[in-house]
Amino acid sequence: MQHFSEGVTMSVLNAIFQAIARALAWILPISEYGHASLLNAFAGKTDGSVSTAAGAVHIGLAIGIAFAIYGLISKMFKEFFAAGRELVTKQLDLKNPSPARSFMYMTLFSFVPLILWCIPLGKGRVLFSVLHKTGFNGVIVDDAIMFLITGAMVLLTSMQMRSAKRKKVDFKLALIIGFAALFLVPVSGLSLVAGVFLILTLSGISRKTAFNYSMILSVPILFVTGVVELCTADVSSGVFAAFVGTLLAVVAGFTVARVFKFTVKKMLYRYYAYYDFAIGAVALIVGIVFLIKR
Repeated sequence: MQHFSEGVTMSVLNAIFQAIARALAWILPISEYGHASLLNAFAGKTDGSVSTAAGAVHIGLAIGIAFAIYGLISKMFKEFFAAGRELVTKQLDLKNPSPARSFMYMTLFSFVPLILWCIPLGKGRVLFSVLHKTGFNGVIVDDAIMFLITGAMVLLTSMQMRSAKRKKVDFKLALIIGFAALFLVPVSGLSLVAGVFLILTLSGISRKTAFNYSMILSVPILFVTGVVELCTADVSSGVFAAFVGTLLAVVAGFTVARVFKFTVKKMLYRYYAYYDFAIGAVALIVGIVFLIKR
């Protein structure tokens, strides 16, 4: 009984840690999978195994972010169903959509390239899993380089933020973001949020629109990822631990999303670059030392 109680306690503590850490590392432009890969490397885990707690936390984060941008989510659903109704009644105007309708169209276009994640590559693998497991190979030098690239993306974005004023995302930008996300999400050390901000800001899109776009993309990606992880998990964390992780992830996702929005509004975005550079530099040095000692 004591061993059982200790096991449950450890599972719950692990779920709590994952909820907070994953919320910070996904929503902020500092790479969730990059941190996971570094932790696993230092712990000696190179199999890339997934627990049910990770899936539950990702679902919780999706819900938390959705609450944080509830007004935008609600507007997108209204536009989606209104477009469906207009299509049925042959009143749909694709040439002159409203700003909200256009934003909804563009986010949907950005998801189209992500279908390529499902391309089978043999031995039960798909493109997403192959890209994802490159970060769980016991070598952290590649992770470090990706962290440095993410830091450079964040710093470059911060330098262009003040001059970026446009609000409308066009079809070309939507597709560029979609194809970039193919790598930004699964590759360890890269960040979807950092990539979306860079692409949109360099194209003159305002930081408010970049925030909304990155968050609206995150919700379904996190939710689907969580469901897949729950169905394919290698390690079971227990129902209670998964419940605690989901609940805390909702709170953490909501809170971090709101804090991130505030920092973007106050032009504090560049500080995330300093963090990326710091962790990338440390990981690079440690990784090189490890390789030399092998």
